[in-house]
Amino acid sequence: MKKLKNVVLFIALALLMFVPANNVKAEIAGSGKCGDNIRWVCEGSKENGYTLTLSGSGEMYNYEWGDAPWEENWKGEWGTTVEDIKRITVGNGITSIGNNAFRRLVRVYSVSLPEGLRRIGDKVFYSCWNLQSVKIPQSCTRIGVRAFSDCKNLRSISFPSRLTSLEESAFEGCVSLTDVVVPGNIKYVKKSAFAECDNLINVTLKEGVEYIGEFAFSGCENLTKVVIPKSVTEIGRNSLTNWTPSYMKIYGYTGTAAEKYAKENKLSFVSMGTVAPQKITLNKTSVKMTAGATATLKATISPAGVANKKITWSSSNSSVATVSSSGKVTSRTPGKAIITARTSNGKTAKCTVNVIPKGTPITKLQSQRSHWLNIQWRANPKADGYQIQYGTSSNMKGAKYAAVNNRRIRSYTRKDVKSGARYYVRVRTFNVVNGKRIYSNWSGIKSMRVK
Repeated sequence: MKKLKNVVLFIALALLMFVPANNVKAEIAGSGKCGDNIRWVCEGSKENGYTLTLSGSGEMYNYEWGDAPWEENWKGEWGTTVEDIKRITVGNGITSIGNNAFRRLVRVYSVSLPEGLRRIGDKVFYSCWNLQSVKIPQSCTRIGVRAFSDCKNLRSISFPSRLTSLEESAFEGCVSLTDVVVPGNIKYVKKSAFAECDNLINVTLKEGVEYIGEFAFSGCENLTKVVIPKSVTEIGRNSLTNWTPSYMKIYGYTGTAAEKYAKENKLSFVSMGTVAPQKITLNKTSVKMTAGATATLKATISPAGVANKKITWSSSNSSVATVSSSGKVTSRTPGKAIITARTSNGKTAKCTVNVIPKGTPITKLQSQRSHWLNIQWRANPKADGYQIQYGTSSNMKGAKYAAVNNRRIRSYTRKDVKSGARYYVRVRTFNVVNGKRIYSNWSGIKSMRVK
């Protein structure tokens, strides 16, 4: 019987020795405040590691390296360090992660970020060596400087649709990355964004990316293929050189910044085709001209690098205005014409040309007798008539109008004006087109005191 009891005791002790680590009772290692409305708690065990959980709303505080409260106020069991944190959970309602928040938490392998998070601060995950993947919520609009730098085991990244820029050194030294696709919503890939990513092989920049900063992919020693869209207009110095392999190939469109960069840096370039015009714009969408005047329209074809830049010009009414093959518009008679610029593949831009008659100056004002005001002007043989405006205010407020419907007449007399008052006068010509008057610009204002 005694022997049996000893056997049972031995078995019980053995079973205790093999209790799974996950059955170890969790402890709260520390807690506190890390934002005006955000609290943190760190709980777990030495055996299973600790989980850092943030809950609340709004923005986290920013920190200097080593000043985060889970580092300053660590109260774990004896022999436990902040490096035993393995999991991070950021709760719903938190909109910003502060600078240096999780810097050098080297054993963290799991991070959960909430939808609604808008900002990841500078150096937030810097040197989180064990982090393998991270799903950045679609709500995020900024990933800070060096936010994921030196995350040596980071193998995959998902970029949110609201992100417009990759800040300096954001993923520098992420040596486990092999393939990177930068979506078109990210306009700017800034300085050293992916520098020293030693195992990066393929980079694809989608249409919409506009700028590649200096040293962006510098030191990527195994980089083989880089696809650059036609939307990229600027590539900084050493962005794809400086310790990148000589066999690397740049894929892009003929005539674009990609081809230019490849040629200037003696890199292999593989053409994906020529760039067709996508849009044409004019420097002016409407022009007002006097008959006989000229103006030059300038057309801009986008994107940059378009192979066929031929433009065909036309006028909807050549009796009103004509246009040359270089975009020079010559006005002829009063009226309206639409000038159209057309690309080789049918993209168009239009400018409305309004041609008005030449004006005429006032040559003389006289008051021959009391209550009389005589106005004289230079005749315009191409006008259909003249309009006169006269009044006692220098700004022509409340002024009256009169018309002369004969191009040969060049004077007009009012016999009902106020004696002793000063009158201000101006005149303009008009032509009748399709039953409507088209007026010239007004002449300068002249004045005199009536007898």
